[in-house]
Amino acid sequence: TQSALMERLRALTAVTGGVVSYLSAAVLWGFPLPASLANLAVVHLTSDPGRRAVRYKDVVGHQQSLEPDEVVAGVWVSCTSPLRTWFDLAGTLSIDDLVMAGDFLLRRRNPLTTVDALDAFLAGKRGKPGYRRAMRARALVRPNTDSPKETELRLLLTRHGLPEPGINVPIFDETGCWIQDPDLSYEKEKVAIQYDGAHHAN
Repeated sequence: TQSALMERLRALTAVTGGVVSYLSAAVLWGFPLPASLANLAVVHLTSDPGRRAVRYKDVVGHQQSLEPDEVVAGVWVSCTSPLRTWFDLAGTLSIDDLVMAGDFLLRRRNPLTTVDALDAFLAGKRGKPGYRRAMRARALVRPNTDSPKETELRLLLTRHGLPEPGINVPIFDETGCWIQDPDLSYEKEKVAIQYDGAHHAN
């Protein structure tokens, strides 16, 4: 259960002084992840380089420096910030999955960050491991999406040579009345695309 998991995370971070990070932080933030990776049986903890690496059963220890604004202290545990978590995933996720996670950061409802904050964060990571891959994904990340499936469809369309569609661009009738905000659209061609499903569940 969620409470049992949080108790385990709290105990591990209390004993080790580590910060919940990588895939474990991604799960806590609700990032869309491939089913094969969304596994909280294995916990990822990051410690400062000066401390001993965390060695426990079903725990992956990472050693790296975290800036103060890259750690968010929760009621139960401290974990890496959404931006830092996304950047750390660059070494684990495919480019498409990294783009879906990036779109999730900038989603239309309850975004976890802004485009400006993402770009400023990445500017400070130039030359760090994962930077090039993160920048490849950043070039494809778009704000204001509603679901990972919408992102997946957009990437599929552009990969097959179609121009990039508009994202949730409102459509109005000739009298100026709002009709809908289709998931994806080609305004000039008058094509609207809706991704069906229980609101684009993963």
